[in-house]
Amino acid sequence: MGKYQKFEDLPVWQEAAQLYNVVHDLLEQRELPLSAGLRNQLDRAALAISNNVADGFEGYGIDERLWFITSARSSARELRSMLSAIKDRPKLTRYAGELQRIYALADSCGRQLTGWARAVEKPDGRQPSENERPRRESTPRSRN
Repeated sequence: MGKYQKFEDLPVWQEAAQLYNVVHDLLEQRELPLSAGLRNQLDRAALAISNNVADGFEGYGIDERLWFITSARSSARELRSMLSAIKDRPKLTRYAGELQRIYALADSCGRQLTGWARAVEKPDGRQPSENERPRRESTPRSRN
């Protein structure tokens, strides 16, 4: 991984940690009109990003690393989807700024993770052809 010695040094992990804290701050607001299930899913998806980044950084092989990066990216996409689904609710107008910030952070994490996956897939920067893509023998479990 070159210049990064631990996962906490990764810009994407730092942004994912910031994202989780923004989500957590929002969810702590007593008057927030979200169901318990949605609150739980927002919390879990946000935390899964940084956890999977950490696992991807410390993964032992390309396949395992890619699996965790993909899982982190999926959690970022899940957050964006949930926020897109609720963004027009009139009761959430008061929280529009926080929701937009969370969306932007999740989008940024997703973009960084896409770049990291490409670098892991093909260190020289080329996209691998379909027959060059790594195959997984088994599937590690996500922290999601």
